Amino acid sequence: MKLATILNALGLILVAFGIIMLTPIAVAVMHREYSSILPFVTASLTAVALGLLFRKYGGFSRNFDELKRNEGLLIVALAWVVTAAMGAIPYLFYGLSPLDAYFESMSGITTTGATILIDFSLYPKAFFFWRSLSQWLGGMGIIVLFVAILPQFAVAGRQMFFAEAPGPTEEKVTPR
Repeated sequence: MKLATILNALGLILVAFGIIMLTPIAVAVMHREYSSILPFVTASLTAVALGLLFRKYGGFSRNFDELKRNEGLLIVALAWVVTAAMGAIPYLFYGLSPLDAYFESMSGITTTGATILIDFSLYPKAFFFWRSLSQWLGGMGIIVLFVAILPQFAVAGRQMFFAEAPGPTEEKVTPR
């Protein structure tokens, strides 16, 4: 198992996730919820910094041609764990406990739809935009993986597909 390859892939995912985490700032500015800017800037900077750190220790390589199935599984599993942790940071600023924040974030990333929130009137619009965006990202994750990210991985993308696909899968997709 090549740790550098795994770190590079996770680094790319975290940097992209960190940039996406800046979008709720636009909602906060539009609705004059200026106190909602800091949670997303903090979370974004943390995700980008961690992603760049992973890329640094991974050697900044983009060679994913020889990714094995177990490495693909590990990348997908770690991506869910780490992106949920980064996605939980804004929730912490709104008074959720670390466990509740992680649950809310993981629920969004995995499109579970479960929530621990009771009184929705306590939270600003930027908060709910992030909650909705994380669920949308989770739902669109597999499509984005195919369209934007997997072409960079070439053959290795199949291994990440197998890690993400439910149930038994064929080794290779072939036309009829």
